[in-house]
This record gives sequence, C-alpha cells and structure tokens, in this order.
Amino acid sequence: MAWSAYTYSADIKILSQGACWAQDESDTLKVSSFNEHSSYVVDKNFLGPLIQRLEKNSVTVSDITNIDSYIHCSGLGLRHVFKVSTANDQNFCVWGQYKKGELSILDFDLADSYQGICDGVVANKLIVGPANGFTIEDISSEVESYGYKVVAKSPLYKDISSITLEVESNEIFKIHTLLKASKTIRVVDLVTRQRPIGEAMFSEALSYSSK
Repeated sequence: MAWSAYTYSADIKILSQGACWAQDESDTLKVSSFNEHSSYVVDKNFLGPLIQRLEKNSVTVSDITNIDSYIHCSGLGLRHVFKVSTANDQNFCVWGQYKKGELSILDFDLADSYQGICDGVVANKLIVGPANGFTIEDISSEVESYGYKVVAKSPLYKDISSITLEVESNEIFKIHTLLKASKTIRVVDLVTRQRPIGEAMFSEALSYSSK
C-alpha cells in the first residue's frame, strides 16, 4: 500500500468502516482499497475509456453536459461510478474499476432520474406479469404493436417473466410508461442492477460540467 506516501489531512474520507480511503483534491483523486490491496492517484485522463465507450454509442464529447463521478466502496472493493447526462436526454450509468493503470468498464447502462449515485437500468429488458385472463404472449403482442421487437422471453417465477427487446437509446423508459397504463399487464418493472451494500463519495476531481 502506498497511502503512507500521501499527505494525511482532515479531508481524507474513510468509507465502509475503513475498507477504503479517499482524498478528492482540485484535479486529482487519491484512493486506497484495502480489500484489493491497491492504492493509486487519477485525474480526468482516467475518463478516456468512458469517453471512448460513449462514442461507440454515438455520443460525442460535445453532446455531454455533465459527468457526475462517484467512488463506491464495499466488501468487493472500490468501484468508480459515472452518471452521464447528455444534451439529447440520453443519460447513462457506468460502473468501472481501476485495472492495470486505467479505467476498466464493468457495466454500461442507462441512468434513472434519481439524484446521487446510480445503480444502472438495463437498456433492453423489462420484468412483466400478465393481468388475469392474459398471457406473456399478449404482452409481447402489445409491445410489438408499439413498434418494438421482443427478441427473448425468460420465465422467472410463476407468471412473471423477463422480456428482452430490440430497442435504441433510452426507449425502454417510454415502453415502461406505455405498459404501466395497459390493462393486459399486472406487473411491469425496469431491470435495475443489484449493487453490493457499501458507501459512496462524490468526486469533484473526476466530474465534468459543460456550463
């Protein structure tokens, strides 16, 4: 561990009962993850792989209005979390980790509208259950009547299923809203990533605003 090389000060944040230490300065973030036996310092250059992944999703640098950066510390170690807002209302939730000197993307999902750190909404899945007298096939037919293709159906529990859709951008939120008003459906939920219990901290050094 290289934390001893850092200057200790009152602004060091101790997370998850000492599992992680972090110090967020004006242009650098210093962190130690004791469960992973790692310690490192990063700046905004660390965001390079995030920008590249966004560009693969047709999001240019000029489209980005905000990047809210967090670190999340749990028994699994330290993760970097980015909530990305864009000018065209595509909002992303990206979880990654420090690996071999750079950001390694773990999950690239949509972001919900809640404030603070995001868990990530899977962009092409819904959890559904039919109302009395209807079936999963009726739900699939309704989804396709809106112009979206159902590419897979997976039973989960009793009459509850997961459906996978062929959609673009953040269309899953629109479909979710449409189905909530449907009489053929008893249950419809977005698929949100389940994250380990831990403690999070906002990082100004790794955040960005176009304003």
